[in-house]
Formats: sequence, C-alpha cells, structure tokens
Amino acid sequence: MKFIIILSGICVSLMVMGTACRKQVDVAQDHPAIVRKVRFGLYSDSSIPGDNTRVSFTTAIRNKDKILWDSVLAPIQIKDIPDQAHMLIIEKSLLTTDTSLLKAGFYYTIDNVGNSWYVDSFTVSEGVKIINFNFQK
Repeated sequence: MKFIIILSGICVSLMVMGTACRKQVDVAQDHPAIVRKVRFGLYSDSSIPGDNTRVSFTTAIRNKDKILWDSVLAPIQIKDIPDQAHMLIIEKSLLTTDTSLLKAGFYYTIDNVGNSWYVDSFTVSEGVKIINFNFQK
C-alpha cells in the first residue's frame, strides 16, 4: 500500500512537471524576423528669425494596431530648427516579424497653437524608408 501511494505521488509530480515545462509555440515564429529601417530628417527652410514659439516633436513607427517605436525630442524654438544643410537625422532599425504596411513620421505640438503630424507609409519591400520633413509654421 505504501508503495502504491509513493508511486502515485511520483506519477502526479511527473505529470505536473511535464505540463509546466512544456514549451509554448509562438505563432509569430512562423515568419522569420526582418529588419525594417526608417531614416527621419527634420529641417525648415522658412524658419522665422526671432520666433521663440516652442514646438515639441515625436518620431514614431506604427502598424495598424499599435506603436512599435517612438521617441520624443526635446522642445525647440521654431527659430532654432535647422536648415536643410544641417538637418536633424534620426535612424531607426526594427527587427520584427511584422510584414504589414507600417506608418512612420513626425507628430508635433506647437505651444498655444495645437497638434499636427507628417506621416508616410512604407511596405516590407522598401529597404530603407526616408522621411524628410520640411517644417512650416
């Protein structure tokens, strides 16, 4: 009787460990990971000298469901946005299994004015997406 109880305990322990240690298969592993690159460029060819209005920029990459990556830049006065020869460049590479159409661009807020954006889409077949934004107030 004691032997049956010990044997039952061992069997139950092995079953619990077997189910707890089973590897979960992720559906996303069906597609190999790919690199998707975006090069953001920010400049202004019409900055107004003396315009001290602050603007805050966010760069973002998103699919139809969620934001995959974003970065908030420090607020800057409009007069200090660089010209095209000195454009601010941000490059981002994403290692992802997402092959859907992505949208990337700039979202910005001008103090006491409001919010706006400059966004473009890109497919998985595009090697590097270049988004150059000529900011105009």
